[in-house]
Amino acid sequence: MLITGFGPFGEVADNPSGELARTSGHENVVLPVSFRAVDEFIDSLVSNPPEVLLMLGVAAKRDSFSIELVARNLVGALPDVEGMAYGPGPLDPAVPFQLGTTLWRAEEFLSQAGQWSPSADAGDYLCNYIYFRALQKLPDSRVGFLHVPPYSVLDLSGQRDVFGSILERL
Repeated sequence: MLITGFGPFGEVADNPSGELARTSGHENVVLPVSFRAVDEFIDSLVSNPPEVLLMLGVAAKRDSFSIELVARNLVGALPDVEGMAYGPGPLDPAVPFQLGTTLWRAEEFLSQAGQWSPSADAGDYLCNYIYFRALQKLPDSRVGFLHVPPYSVLDLSGQRDVFGSILERL
């Protein structure tokens, strides 16, 4: 299993997704919040894809973990940490509006209301972008995305507990 997280961006000086990836006990990569870096990373996996790719990102306006069920063929206008903006618009006009997860199984994850919840909105920034690109370019991998809450909602110890439960189910 390969787990990714993101580094700091905007007002998120300490991104919990990066810390959870780093301390997961699995192979991991912490990426800058950069479209270019995400493209390079996903392209580097195409010739030797991981069996499982679990991507993490912080959702500043959510109060629990969110298991993302779909990635949308959409990117917003917000620039990344390098000042690049890839939108607004579709990521690839030749691809359907959304791609479904190949990792999460409803019976294993959706019955744990309270610790995490299902979501069909991965946003329109780098979290959705990496998720969509991974689903598009790594068809033989089990691919999923998990949004984690900010530390103001759940401290690192609490996040590790919930994340550990999710990893056990995977």
